[in-house]
Amino acid sequence: MTQYQVASLIRRMLTRFGPPLTCSADRVCGVVSLAGATSEDLVPHFDVAATLRDLATRNPGRSEADIQAMVRDVLVYGGFDLGDEAVSLESPAEDRRRLDVAIGAVIIECKRDLRPRAQLSRAQAQIGEYLAAKAAAGGRYAGVLTDGAIWLLYHHTDSGLRFIDGLTLSPSRIDDRAFRWWLGAILATERQVLPTLTAIEERLGAQAPSFRLLRAALLECWHSAESVPAVALKRELWAKLLRSALGSQFEDNDELFVEHTYLVLLATLIGHAVVGFDLNAARSEPGVLLSGQLFERAGLLGVGQAGFFDWVLDSAAGGDVVSDIARRVASFNWADVDHDVLKALYQSVIAPEVRKRLGEYYTPDWLARRMVDQVVDDPLRQRVLDPACGSGTFLFHAVRRHLDAAAIARIPVSDAMEQATASVFGVDLHPVAVALAQTTYLLAIGTERLSQRTGLLNIPVYLGDSMRWEAAEDSIFTETGDVVLYTTDGAQLFGSELRFPASVVADVGRFDHLVNELAARASTRQPGGRRPGIGGLLNNLGIPEAARPTVEDTYGVLCDLYDQGRNHIWGFYIRNQSRPTWLSRPENRVDVLVGNPPVARLPVHDANPSEGLPAPLPGTQAVDGWRPWSHDPAGPLRLLRRPGRGALPTCGRPLRVRHAPGGLVAADLRRLPCGRLLQQQRDVPCRVRDLVGPG
Repeated sequence: MTQYQVASLIRRMLTRFGPPLTCSADRVCGVVSLAGATSEDLVPHFDVAATLRDLATRNPGRSEADIQAMVRDVLVYGGFDLGDEAVSLESPAEDRRRLDVAIGAVIIECKRDLRPRAQLSRAQAQIGEYLAAKAAAGGRYAGVLTDGAIWLLYHHTDSGLRFIDGLTLSPSRIDDRAFRWWLGAILATERQVLPTLTAIEERLGAQAPSFRLLRAALLECWHSAESVPAVALKRELWAKLLRSALGSQFEDNDELFVEHTYLVLLATLIGHAVVGFDLNAARSEPGVLLSGQLFERAGLLGVGQAGFFDWVLDSAAGGDVVSDIARRVASFNWADVDHDVLKALYQSVIAPEVRKRLGEYYTPDWLARRMVDQVVDDPLRQRVLDPACGSGTFLFHAVRRHLDAAAIARIPVSDAMEQATASVFGVDLHPVAVALAQTTYLLAIGTERLSQRTGLLNIPVYLGDSMRWEAAEDSIFTETGDVVLYTTDGAQLFGSELRFPASVVADVGRFDHLVNELAARASTRQPGGRRPGIGGLLNNLGIPEAARPTVEDTYGVLCDLYDQGRNHIWGFYIRNQSRPTWLSRPENRVDVLVGNPPVARLPVHDANPSEGLPAPLPGTQAVDGWRPWSHDPAGPLRLLRRPGRGALPTCGRPLRVRHAPGGLVAADLRRLPCGRLLQQQRDVPCRVRDLVGPG
């Protein structure tokens, strides 16, 4: 046994059994000092940097077992929240060989030197065989090859071993924090991590090796499931929505679809954690996690459904990917968050050049909070809408402002939550933004308040077009107030009729509950089988007698769609597409509009109407190729109850961009600290105040 192995063994004995009666040992190879050590003070004094330096120093006399012993010590004592029992050495593999180090779903194989090409090839073949055997047995594992200095991360695919990421340690420049970040993101073994922007980006963002692993796995899932009709439909609807939202700047490609899937899966699972569901316990049922069933059972509506992005479950490996993401989300403590943390994920995962091309800019929390504080001056009596809510930054602070005011007024928490969800609304045409904003809404309410809910709670964030560019108002709402949506695939998003009477749509919570139940009952029966009656459901929800025949006909259409293999998305669509237009009806309008108005990158010349894009607003000047645009510049103003209470220009006149995209407007148009100015035309009176922020 070498000195490295002796040092590791002594450390393990001291940790497990306490120090012997006499204990003296010199520092062995920079790994540990045991002179007079106790089991209590041994672990806190473990020198991670020194051990990594020893690992990175290639000693000709060092064996693979020496490297294995040091790797094990780094894992157990290096700050990864791993106990001695969690790290297995020489555990049996499926082919009767031995795995050097195994931690959960990660295999680490230790070699003396990975620099020679032949040695690296043999090591890759070995780790590839281990991962393939795990996959054949139904497990999804990551593999790491290391010689102490070189660390290489691999993933098994149907086409063989795939390299994901790597890290090299230099004895002269040891950065133990960078190493712990890299390996910690792969292991995801930490617990109760505070969800700061930095912590989230480091563990779940684009630079984390875990993201590269999951992105590669999701691409494999997509290629294995893209020919499934229901999956193809979801991809098509996703593309149509984004093309209508972003115009010709949108590029439909697999990478963007997979990145959006990753973000929505994250948001959906974070939502479960915020409500208090045990993700580690629920990981074995990924289909339940993405269906929204747990939320519905808990009386939470309008949140927790992956929508387009549950397609991943149609892939054989999709459930394992969802389970892996859930494990990583569960490492955070989501109970107390004071800002919109999800926009950081979006900005990290979606490349800057893509966000710039698509005109996607996110508002700093300090600025959103200050704007909401000034605009929403009577939160318990005002209805507030962000018509282009993005990840929900403005919604977060509007909800918090309402709940804080309710606490001061001593309104019971359950009542305060119901009032807040009936007063603060969000709409966005981007399906990923809506999923993020729905979870942000839950984060704004907070885990403690959510635990005190007593009845149904509807999360009012909707997928829809608050500007109504693509369709006239009566294409969704008839003259009598009925909601009519269409389900035919083709040039239009919808075709044959799904109808809900006005008396049913008027009650937001009841309508959402009805839609969820109808979609669930249509999809849980055997295709072509008997259709369960819905009379009891209609009675329980108090659906008026006059409306019932129409609702029953719509239920029949949903059943037909399911029989055709096409009912995987329509329940999701019914709820979302009707609400923006519902808000525009006189009896449902809001008091305050607040948010970051949408911009889109267009050529400096007018847009070509044949492309399906609106022309730029008249009287505006372009800056760096950006211009505000809309068929109907007063579109969102239809959502206001009365003139003069809007975060958008209440006169309906066009805006002038003086400096750059991303301008923000509140009840009064404001000069921002960065020098950007968004103002109305000169012939329209307005007040401009300075809004000074940090820095």
